[in-house]
Amino acid sequence: MSVAAIKEVLHPPRQPLEVPTMDDWSNVERQLSITVPSDLKEFVCEYGNGKIDDFIWVNNPATKARGADFCRKFEDTIYMFNYLESIEETPYPIYPAIDGIRPWGGTHNGDGLYWREIEGQIWIVLNESRSPVWEEYQMSITEFL
Repeated sequence: MSVAAIKEVLHPPRQPLEVPTMDDWSNVERQLSITVPSDLKEFVCEYGNGKIDDFIWVNNPATKARGADFCRKFEDTIYMFNYLESIEETPYPIYPAIDGIRPWGGTHNGDGLYWREIEGQIWIVLNESRSPVWEEYQMSITEFL
């Protein structure tokens, strides 16, 4: 599903808040040594900061909210996973592994939303915060949304 298709059912705000520029995304990619999926960038540029149905939030490089700042959330999450790996194994490789999970958002319940790339295909990984359950979907971020 494309951002255009999402706009048919989820109208973007008239005046989105904290809309990132392509320079913001370039800085993210340079700082983190990653390539952010283009549909994620397009979605955040169209909708800005906020939640979907007051439940799903998407990290944004232009926000001032620490909990949703793309770089901070990315670095904090990877640090946490690396720390936890010393205690218990996670079912997925962690970035900077080539196919390692990379955070892009979360839910009001504290569930983590990640993407990983396998042979050029985007896979969405969801971790339920209150259980050891991990789910994986072969789809783009906008298809998941």
